[in-house]
Amino acid sequence: MAIPYVLVARVNPKDREAERKIYPVVKTHGSLDTETICENIERNCTATRGDVKAVMKGFVNMMKKHLALGASIKLEDIGYFRVGIHSKGAVTEKDYSADLIKDKYIQYQPIGKLSEEKYNFEFKKANTPKALENDEEEGGEDLTA
Repeated sequence: MAIPYVLVARVNPKDREAERKIYPVVKTHGSLDTETICENIERNCTATRGDVKAVMKGFVNMMKKHLALGASIKLEDIGYFRVGIHSKGAVTEKDYSADLIKDKYIQYQPIGKLSEEKYNFEFKKANTPKALENDEEEGGEDLTA
């Protein structure tokens, strides 16, 4: 099954006066919540939905603790998780302080089987109207309508 995409006209953020260019944007349909994931896993193994949910909650708590200590977490055939930061720069090391940190995030990098799966992805142009609105934040104008 192919992943649908829509075409969007986007402004160049470095040159807002430049002509917009056309880019594909993946059109998502739905999402999986924790309960659905637990039900699906329960159907494929001997663990109950409650067991799966307990392990997932314990795993998230463990990740929070170790990421807060600066560790990276590697999950075989899934990927790496690590903490990153965005900061304003300083002219010298002496001028720098942690107050210049603007944002903190958790970065994910797929590895192994999950990373390799991207080579199997196929894409098709969606024919649904108005997948994305012309939005300053998104920087695009949907061209599918």
